[in-house]
Amino acid sequence: MLKIHLVLTAIGRRVLLVLSMLVLTVALFAGMQGRAAAADSWSFVRIFHASPDIGTVDVFMDGKKLLSNFQYGTVTAYTPVAAGMHTLQLAAIGTGVNAAVLTQTLALQAGTPYTVVALGTKATGLSLHIFADNNQVASNLARVRFYDMSPGTGVVDVSEQGNMLINGLAYAQASNYVNIPPGSYTFTFTSSQENMSASVSVQLNAWTVTGIFAINALNNGNTDSQLQFVQSQITGMPGMPGTGSDPYVAAEQTSLPISWPPVILLALCSASAGTIAFFCRARGKRHTEETHV
Repeated sequence: MLKIHLVLTAIGRRVLLVLSMLVLTVALFAGMQGRAAAADSWSFVRIFHASPDIGTVDVFMDGKKLLSNFQYGTVTAYTPVAAGMHTLQLAAIGTGVNAAVLTQTLALQAGTPYTVVALGTKATGLSLHIFADNNQVASNLARVRFYDMSPGTGVVDVSEQGNMLINGLAYAQASNYVNIPPGSYTFTFTSSQENMSASVSVQLNAWTVTGIFAINALNNGNTDSQLQFVQSQITGMPGMPGTGSDPYVAAEQTSLPISWPPVILLALCSASAGTIAFFCRARGKRHTEETHV
């Protein structure tokens, strides 16, 4: 009988070890699934202030302050936002969300980065324009996109040393992306309607995505140009919509623990408890027999 108990005890130990490994594996797999699900539920938003008439503003998302002291010609970094419907509002600094001068509902898709631009004048009307971004970069290239956010300059063309890159870019529109070898470039914006041209010098690095925003020049001392340029360069990401860094880190950190189905938890707990009880009884019998011997 003693040998039988020893064999059963050894089997119990092995079963307990297997069950423990099973529980650990399921927990790790569930955690990975939970992080992936959390990442897939986020979108990413950056905001650019291109309206000279609304001045410095506070920005609210769903009634909660997202940015304070947001000034003309400023572009933010990407911020993770839960996918779905959201209300974005801009109000003069310190006046509160109820005094918003711009309000718009945004429909954000999971895994997609967006650029939201506040633009317009009191004469032409104020508005928010949203652009879906594609920050995928490949083949060690740089990627650049142009935004015409300057009212009154008409339709513009964008060229580089006489080479036409973008033709007929209208106000409040963003161009297609241009893939280009990394290096130093001077891009020229030309408006045939206004007989105006202005240039901006840019250093494009490999594996980056650069946004060049053309807006109205305000007291910049340059009487030869009606434009000023704002640049935003981020690190692109191969094979996914990048945001300048891993966009899913913040989303993963705020993810909730995954909930296991009660049936699975009950089965695992019952099996583990039964194995432990069996192991304890076997040890008890072995100890009693050894004492009697």
